Amino acid sequence: MFKKWFKSDAPKKPAAPEVMGLYLGGSFELDALKLKLLTPQLCIEGAASKHLIQAVGQAELDSGGTLLRFYTDDDAFLQVVLDGGMSENHITDVKLWYFYSTTTIGNQAQWQQCLNNEISRPTYELEGHSFSRVWDAVGEESPPVAVTEKTWEED
Repeated sequence: MFKKWFKSDAPKKPAAPEVMGLYLGGSFELDALKLKLLTPQLCIEGAASKHLIQAVGQAELDSGGTLLRFYTDDDAFLQVVLDGGMSENHITDVKLWYFYSTTTIGNQAQWQQCLNNEISRPTYELEGHSFSRVWDAVGEESPPVAVTEKTWEED
């Protein structure tokens, strides 16, 4: 009886999404030998084979799909795209991302310069590597799209 009076029912936080055994506070490991063999072809240095998941993000896409990001302890993230549900059966794409560089945009002219010459193009050249867009677009340009991401972090 007294438990009912003094019990504190703190509101429960919604749980971070999970898929493929990936979850907040968990980890994943890339094959170290494969990573070592691929490293000369990469534009980044120091890619880790072991990753600790320190945050999880979820964004709903206009297409009806869901974007999950598992942010790691070395400023990378594993991006998982799902379409039609939240199970492994609905995964359409998985990519490991590392930031190569970041740029501050201070005014409209800089933003327009970036749009016209740096992003939204079907191909991109970097350190002698040519990268092609992996998403569908109508025409040569694919303008940026605003996406709202809900994130969960470890306490």
